[in-house]
Amino acid sequence: LNFTAVIGDRPIGGAGTVNGYMGAVLGSGQPYVQVGNSDGHFQTLTYSQTVDDNAWHRVLWIFDRSANVSVVVDNGAPQGALMTAVEKSVNNLELTSLRRAGTSFAYAYGDQITIDEVIFFDHVLTPSERTADYALGLGKFYTLCDDFVDGYHMREGSGSAIASIKGLAPGTLVAMEPGDWVTGKTFPFSGMCLDWTDPIGMHANSRIRVWIYGEGTGIHKQQVATIPLGVESYALTQARGINGTWLPLSSLPGHYWVQLDAVGPSGVRSAPSNTI
Repeated sequence: LNFTAVIGDRPIGGAGTVNGYMGAVLGSGQPYVQVGNSDGHFQTLTYSQTVDDNAWHRVLWIFDRSANVSVVVDNGAPQGALMTAVEKSVNNLELTSLRRAGTSFAYAYGDQITIDEVIFFDHVLTPSERTADYALGLGKFYTLCDDFVDGYHMREGSGSAIASIKGLAPGTLVAMEPGDWVTGKTFPFSGMCLDWTDPIGMHANSRIRVWIYGEGTGIHKQQVATIPLGVESYALTQARGINGTWLPLSSLPGHYWVQLDAVGPSGVRSAPSNTI
């Protein structure tokens, strides 16, 4: 399959499988979505059917401020009403990791999944916003990473800790509250990691860019790294401010939206694996 977004609803310490995912789209542009519980009882949502058409599709997976869900595929009309009232409560879902895919679809946590387009917004997108995003053709990813000191720390936008896990390797599934994403809140952090699980198609001219939106900081879109040939991981610990000064992320006040995109040869995007 050419893309998927992985979601799960299991708590810390649960079984080692992802209990939800969004899979390939139908030729008609209808998405495939499943959400299950920690006992493995999956529920197939509206427009469900698995296909492998060996083609790329653009997918916009939208949570709005009220935790409603819709999906836009290949710049088509939004597919709404994908979830029931209970299922569409984003607080019941936990973001896992986004990875590159093999040729088959597997359900186990840690399987490599190719990402095409996954975007989390804090509001319902207007038609002009959707058009602008597709015109840009950029892959955007929100992520949180290790603080590089004492393990993974996830916090709500309010700052109250919801998880503190010591010594876990990147890619370990941990609990969080994605509801914070859709209320406009974000997570404080002191670093961000990119894990290139499949560097095929990338070379020395490949670039990683990070967009950081802070509360009154003036920081904006910047290219921050060139990936040398063969390098499969890159840790970002600082960002360039609007005045050109490099700042440690740990020194930035407030909360931040973090968006990543990668550009491969001839401008072809290759999506990074964003691990939390």
